[in-house]
Amino acid sequence: MKRWALALVVFAFGCSSAPESGSENVHWLDYEEFKTNVQPVLAESCSNPSCHAREERAFSLYAPMARRMDESRTHMNEPLTEEELLHNFTVSCVLSSDSDVPAETLLLRKPLADYASTHHGGGAVFEGTVDDRYRKLEDWIARGQR
Repeated sequence: MKRWALALVVFAFGCSSAPESGSENVHWLDYEEFKTNVQPVLAESCSNPSCHAREERAFSLYAPMARRMDESRTHMNEPLTEEELLHNFTVSCVLSSDSDVPAETLLLRKPLADYASTHHGGGAVFEGTVDDRYRKLEDWIARGQR
């Protein structure tokens, strides 16, 4: 129930990063755009049961045909519940708000396997910054920073 409450708070007030001292910079990431453009990328690229479809992962995700809140729904090809989507949105917001430059956020650096700045145990997920999946995530983050 704690995860659901946290997701509800983030959803109700927007997904924001803490403003820097003396800054008016707050990030608002769009939930509807997340559901339409970002969630499908995460489900396809990151929700493998050996990767982020595991509860013990800090960036744990729910996805059809993978991990579900209701374990009896695991491996069923049906849409995520609103609670599952809010969870995925919340954890994505956290990884999207650690920099004012979209390309420097963890959500974009890790799947590029940029080991100079951060380690990603799953290696490279995207084929560079021109990958359509990467661009969808980058566009979502950039729009939230405007």
